[in-house]
Amino acid sequence: VQTGNQRMGNQFPTPPADMAAAIALFNAAIEIDPLFPPAYQARGNARLRLGQWDQAAADFSAAIELDWYDD
Repeated sequence: VQTGNQRMGNQFPTPPADMAAAIALFNAAIEIDPLFPPAYQARGNARLRLGQWDQAAADFSAAIELDWYDD
């Protein structure tokens, strides 16, 4: 997840190729541990940057279901 976050960087707009690479890393993290909320949060943030609103909302919902107490 940290590598994916670094891949996204702080630049706006983030190049789509960097976002795709970050999402691939988050997907791999979710495959390894589907109960790890930060992976869903990070993938949701990446999808927000790409304008994938529905998919981002689904990722954020999954993160909330897994950890109610994470702000």
